[in-house]
Amino acid sequence: MEESKAKIMCYERPAREDMISKLPDPLISRILFYLPTKEAVKTSVLSHRWETLWLLVSELDLNSSEFPDYNAFAGFGDRFLEKSCLHKLKLKIMKRKNDKSCVTWWVNFVARRKLKHLEVEYLYVSRKRLEVMPISLFVCETLLYLRLSLVLVDITHSKVDTLPIALSSVPPQCLLSSLEFVEIKSRYEAEFVLMELARYFSEISVILKKLVVSWKRSKLEEDSVVRNLLALQWRYSICQIEVFVSFGHNKNMVLLEV
Repeated sequence: MEESKAKIMCYERPAREDMISKLPDPLISRILFYLPTKEAVKTSVLSHRWETLWLLVSELDLNSSEFPDYNAFAGFGDRFLEKSCLHKLKLKIMKRKNDKSCVTWWVNFVARRKLKHLEVEYLYVSRKRLEVMPISLFVCETLLYLRLSLVLVDITHSKVDTLPIALSSVPPQCLLSSLEFVEIKSRYEAEFVLMELARYFSEISVILKKLVVSWKRSKLEEDSVVRNLLALQWRYSICQIEVFVSFGHNKNMVLLEV
């Protein structure tokens, strides 16, 4: 019997067509919107088509501790902001003695480009290394949500010198009334600032729905602060106020609805 030889046929499987890359840029940016910032950046290595698409995302969430060092964090932010148009920016910052100042410039840049949501939080940073929030933030016509933790407010336009503490004075009177949510946190004694801040928002903000203030308690009694808050006349019919007061290791919370 003649031995038959099996013939092995090799077929080349056609490459899968990359349908996602053919989508329009606005749709791809919407897809990247749902990815964490780190994952969105990784798509830049997929192909030449994807190299700059991640810059189209409208939200950016950065934590300086997730970078090799602060210079890498600052450099990434500089490159991104030059080519982006952000509606939402979240920053968590750990800053050492010789680290460059960049946050003031970043906030100034995005505040001039239809920013809606801003969160800036300093983690374990000494007073000397805090950065000042620029005036442009407080004249941002589109800003709806503002959360500042351990930052400085720029009041150099007034007669009062900027003090090296968070919430150093009343926010600039040019702050527009587009805000719906404001949260200000300080690790320092700031009862007077708290009242001036609340009084300011009660007079200026037309649609403010919630104000959260956290500060370190000193000599002023908590009951006095609550009474003063209740006495304020708010322009918006219903505004919820949350007050967090810390004294040593204890932290009390007061919830008001006015």
